[in-house]
Order: sequence, then structure tokens, then C-alpha cells
Amino acid sequence: MNEIKFVVLGAPFGKKRPRASVMGKHASVYNDPANERYEMKVLNAYNQVYKGEFPMFDENAYIKATI
Repeated sequence: MNEIKFVVLGAPFGKKRPRASVMGKHASVYNDPANERYEMKVLNAYNQVYKGEFPMFDENAYIKATI
């Protein structure tokens, strides 16, 4: 069984929904900046351990996350 373990320091952060805005007849959707900061924090924690390498998993693999 493949196993990935890394620690993200600090409180867990629930992902917020994308934001939308309308200017005139044009609508746009963007990611909340708080989401982007936390996603980068998780990626940095992963990269400290795995140096950017991504293990391959079977498409039917069981995934468990402990937070």
C-alpha cells in the first residue's frame, strides 16, 4: 500500500465557494484569496517532505485523510 504523510501546521481551513461578480453584461468567477493562500500552505507542506514528486495510485485506490 502506498502511503503519503505530511503535516500542515495551524488550524484546518474549509474551502470556500468560488466568488462571482458581474460588470455590465459580463460575469466572472474567481477563487477566494484565502483559498489560494491555504492551498499554497498545503502544497508547501507536501513539498517539504516529497520534493514535488507525485506518487502514482491505482484509480480504485482507497484514500483516507486524517485532519
